[in-house]
Amino acid sequence: MAIRIPTCTTCIRRESLRVGRKGGLEVDVAATRRLNARFFPLSFVAAKLGMLIYALINSAPSLYRVALSEKNRAFRGIAWTGMSRALHRSERTSVFGVSRLKDGNVLNRVPHSHFSGQNSFGVLCAFLLLWAIGTSVQAATLPPDAVDIMHHNYDGGGMKINGPSVLVRKSVGPQVSLTGHYYVDTISAASVDVIARASEYEEERTEVSGGIDFLHEKSILSMGYTNSTENDYEANTVYFSAAQDFFGDLTTLSFAYAKGWDDVGTRGSDVTEDLDRNNYKLGLSQVITRNMLLGIDIDVITDEGKLENPYRANRYIDPNDSTGFLYQEEVYPDTRTSTAVGIRSMYYLPYRASLKGEYRFFRDSWGIQAHTYDIGYVHPFLQHWTVETRFRFYTQEQADFYSDLFPFEMSQTHVGRDKELSTFSGTTIGLGLSYELKQGVIPGIDRLQFNLLLDRLDFSYDNFRDVTAEGSFLPGQEPLYEFDALVTRTSLILEF
Repeated sequence: MAIRIPTCTTCIRRESLRVGRKGGLEVDVAATRRLNARFFPLSFVAAKLGMLIYALINSAPSLYRVALSEKNRAFRGIAWTGMSRALHRSERTSVFGVSRLKDGNVLNRVPHSHFSGQNSFGVLCAFLLLWAIGTSVQAATLPPDAVDIMHHNYDGGGMKINGPSVLVRKSVGPQVSLTGHYYVDTISAASVDVIARASEYEEERTEVSGGIDFLHEKSILSMGYTNSTENDYEANTVYFSAAQDFFGDLTTLSFAYAKGWDDVGTRGSDVTEDLDRNNYKLGLSQVITRNMLLGIDIDVITDEGKLENPYRANRYIDPNDSTGFLYQEEVYPDTRTSTAVGIRSMYYLPYRASLKGEYRFFRDSWGIQAHTYDIGYVHPFLQHWTVETRFRFYTQEQADFYSDLFPFEMSQTHVGRDKELSTFSGTTIGLGLSYELKQGVIPGIDRLQFNLLLDRLDFSYDNFRDVTAEGSFLPGQEPLYEFDALVTRTSLILEF
């Protein structure tokens, strides 16, 4: 085996790599990287390893472009992002939006223009050895100018949430892109938590965000701000992210940081409490073969402040009451640290279809551990149509201070009965259909896409009981709670 490595400091455009004996494998490698002689004493072995791997996957550059297109397409709304994917804190894929705990559901809003577009997945440790000899080649691209109009609807568990969303993206020259996003939620809540102690209520939440992307050769830098307001809650978030392509655009490394500061109040009161959030995200994606993309991303989230829901209460045994129990206010720890690791893979099939799989592990300082398994299939048919299906399974263990029924009043320092802190599991079955027209069909429009997405959610709780169930039950013997929900999203995307 012989590997010929140049020792000049100029950018090498083509380099021949010969492997094997007696006329073995010969691969002409488009090196597209800058080899600096001063790095060789420290990275000679790494360089050899990297060039071998690069030779094996040299047939895959076009896949990287397809993978980027797929990530951007999912990020614009074709794949399952949004509310059904973020009903629980342990499943958050981003914090560049507003998360709101309301009646037991965590509603995570992720503006389409934010980190997900550059959110890279993947792991190949050998390439980390070659980071020092990476190059700068113009490969990364800004998202296209577009208008994205979406309407969403959630109906289940006694909650109805619906509203429109509008995203506008515009380039300012070849290296800068601006984004504006407007989002409205109308919420009607009559969940098991609400009707157990109060009556149904309605409210509206409005979210406005703006962002800017900078392109410099193979790097994209993004930053932005989001504000979300409702009558008893205001959330503010700023974020910064950076993504860098390496090795002929086959590897992408990304980092992001977001800081949030929220004002938590109650209806009918001007008193608010603070909640501060910090999110750190690291992602690495890698083209493995000409048909396969693999990735990994790591999230660390820290929260400090008013973490309990002011409208929620837990119950404790009181034999003197006619119901056998009474309610008391929730008391949570003032801090929470969460860590999540996700592994994703995408495999392209010969007939233009693709398979997608994901596993995500979550744990936090409250004792919650969760596992998410997700598999999806995308299949284009005819000339303009694409159908998508997916199945997702989620399971979670309870928080240390959770109980459906405490033995007596303030029986421990922290007490909570939020069903999202209990032990439960859930499944999601999804179906999506899209219709796409390319450039030339409509004057002035480069691409038009219409999407319809449906998700059916089913959740079963192992130790959260339905106190609203009809019948006469002793405390702690009520039926276990379960519910289903339907999530629909329709969107129209126009690219210019």
